[in-house]
Amino acid sequence: MTKARRILFLALVCGAVIATSAVRATPAGAKSDGRRVVDFAELAGFAYTPPPDGAVWPADTLAGIPEAVRKLDGRRVSVSGFMLPVKMEAGRVKEFLILRNLMACCYGVPPAPNEWIVARSRLGVEPVQDTVTNYAGVLRVGARREEGFFIGIYELELE
Repeated sequence: MTKARRILFLALVCGAVIATSAVRATPAGAKSDGRRVVDFAELAGFAYTPPPDGAVWPADTLAGIPEAVRKLDGRRVSVSGFMLPVKMEAGRVKEFLILRNLMACCYGVPPAPNEWIVARSRLGVEPVQDTVTNYAGVLRVGARREEGFFIGIYELELE
């Protein structure tokens, strides 16, 4: 299975356990190191429908994303969520999803496209299970696809 298909499978087929596992909102604002604290209340606070796979995508990959969220593109941010590993090397997680809700099985409700962030780390990070964890890096906002498949609207390159 290709990386893009794994991401799509994990994000769309697996479901949220229960609403109480959702990441609690944290106050938005700037940290002393210049990062902006963002939370899923802000990132997922709007309805978003991705272009269908195989369709011609609009030139504006930010279409359908509110201006306040668009302004986060390219910013250093800090966000909290649950880790769902996608790619591991030598026991370290190189790519994973940061999820608003803890996803455990295929019997829940699939998350909306703005309820996960594709995170990448060049050095890899320790795997964390069932725990809300804080992640920092540069956030990219806009519809993304790999190998023709929609993978999300948020990417975080970890610092």
